[in-house]
Order: sequence, then structure tokens, then C-alpha cells
Amino acid sequence: MAPVKVLNVAEKPSVAKEISAILSGGNRAPRRRQGGSDYNPIWEFGCQIRGELVDMVFTSVRGHLLEMEFVEPYCKNWHACRPGDLFTIPVEKKVGKDKESLERCLKSEARVCQRLILWLDCDLEGENIAFEVMDVCRAANSRLRVERARFSALIPREIWHALEHLVEPNVYQSEAVNARMEIDLRIGAAFTRFQTLKLQGKFDGVEDSIISYGPCQFPTMGFVVDRYKAIESFQREEFWRIQMAYRGGREDGDGGPQGITRFQWKRERLFDEAACAVLYVMVVEAKEARVTHVNAAPATRDRPLPLSTVELQKKASRLGQGGRKGGRGKGIGKKGEWEERRWRRMRGASSGTWGRANFGARYIS
Repeated sequence: MAPVKVLNVAEKPSVAKEISAILSGGNRAPRRRQGGSDYNPIWEFGCQIRGELVDMVFTSVRGHLLEMEFVEPYCKNWHACRPGDLFTIPVEKKVGKDKESLERCLKSEARVCQRLILWLDCDLEGENIAFEVMDVCRAANSRLRVERARFSALIPREIWHALEHLVEPNVYQSEAVNARMEIDLRIGAAFTRFQTLKLQGKFDGVEDSIISYGPCQFPTMGFVVDRYKAIESFQREEFWRIQMAYRGGREDGDGGPQGITRFQWKRERLFDEAACAVLYVMVVEAKEARVTHVNAAPATRDRPLPLSTVELQKKASRLGQGGRKGGRGKGIGKKGEWEERRWRRMRGASSGTWGRANFGARYIS
């Protein structure tokens, strides 16, 4: 009896290549052949799923396979209806012109396979693309058994765990993306057509221009402008604070490096230099301090969750990593230059003379 043939689809060609290399066992490189495009090859290799030997066919797409559009004739003809009618006119999802070769490839492979495993990214968009791939493949082979692989990293342990614990695709996550796409399409198209048709011919330079409106771009522009105005109107104000630390006890581990305990001022800062100086003199002249209360409690930190691309870029930005640099992931989450620079900054921040109150220089907010 011939082994079951399994069609696997990833969201990117690089992911398909990497997973194929992992699942082929590394002893024998997977065989490559032409796929839906020069950028989406097909990888073939033998593999075991829960003890069953199967023939794996692994290919990929390039993001979304389908596009949401209004039904004809309202899709391209701006004068077929009033802009306001676009809020109720039916919409449909169909394969984009640039993805037709991928559609043909998926249908061709699906006809000779018995199972379909979806290796799309594990986020809402990935779930929606998974259903797009499933719909295209089932149009060619309605008997396909469809399963979803969920993974968070391209490492053997994660990939094998995903293969051994296949699940059903999540229709609710996919429908959430469809709802968002439909809202974006209806609002964007209605207002873009409305203001373009109204303003063309009334102002110089816009006769042949499309004046676009987007439900995402306008709020984003508002956030950018608000932040710009806040930065431009910011007034610097000097403030002063008292910093105090104590070195004692064991050589290491008492509240910080080399037994240093740092105290936090409940007031945090003063905007009056003279008042802060008076308090500083009182602290120095007192010579002794008495601990009135010690509050100790165990602290638990959960291990970090896998990051989406947006969250990764946000955290990378806070650490001084640019968008492209942070997106590549070089130097973040591994011991390297970034860790060394961070360690040096921490060492520099903790240097100084301890065991007495320090009235530091002016601090600018």
C-alpha cells in the first residue's frame, strides 16, 4: 500500500524550506522541484507522523492568497453606484491576478494528496490565510483531511511538537480578520470615492489624483500629529532629588551588587532647589538612619510569551533597535553585542561613591 501523501503549506518560502529540512531528518536533503512560481518551490521528502510513514509535499504562498472586493460592476466602475451604497453592496474574496499561478499549483497538488497540513503563521492573519489555502485546495479535492500546525519558532523541538499535536483551524479567528477587511474596504472605498469625485475639478493639481481615505491611516496620522505637538510644546523644568545608598552586610547580594542597598525617596523629587538643599543638609548632619520597617515578599516572573512582529518591533524600539534591525532579530534575545552594551550601561549607572548621601547635579525632566 502506497504511503499517504500530505500537502503542507507555509506562509513564506523560507519557512517551507526550513521546516522541510527539519522534518526530513537532516540525513537526506528534501528534493526540490518547481512550484507555483520561481519563489515558491516544492519540497518532497519522507516523514513519520505518529508512527505512520507518509510522503510530504511542502510548498508555500506569499501572504494572502485572496483579495476582498465588491462584486461586479461596482468593483472598478466608480459611477456604477453612489459612494454611500458601498456600505451595503455585497463583497467577495477572490484570487488576486498575481496569485493565480499559486492557486493552480495548490489545486494541482491537492488533487493527488489525501491530507493538508497548514503551517501558516500563528496569528490572526495567518489563521485567515490558512482558511484561504484550505478553500482553494478543497475546491480541487473535497475529500482532503485538513489540520493545523501551531508553532512559535523554527527549531526542531517546536516543529516536531506541532506535527505530533495537530489541531483544527480556528474559524472564529479567521472570521475576525474577514470582518476587519470588510470594514476597511467599505469605509476606505466609500470615503475615497466620495471625496475624490467631489474635489476633483475644484482645486488645481487634483484633477487626475485619487484622494484616498483609510480607517487606519487617518487615526495613525492623528496620533503622530498629537505626539509631535506634545513634543514641540514641552517645557523643560529643573528638579532636584536626594539619592542615598548604603553598603553593608555580605559582600554580595544584599539589595544589589557588592551588598549595596539603594533607598527610594517617597517624595521622588522637588522643584525647589533651596528646599531640597535644606533636606540634604539635615540628612548629612543626622549621620545615622534607623530602619523602621522591612517589607519582604516573594516575586514571581512568568516566562515571556512569544511575540508578534508588532510587539517585537515595539520592544526593540525601546531598546534603541531600529525597525529593520529589530525585525531581523540580530543581537536581541542572545548574548552578544547588545547584551554587552546593556551590561556596560548598568555597570556605569551603578558606579559612584556609596555609604553616604549624595546630592547630585541638576536633573532635567
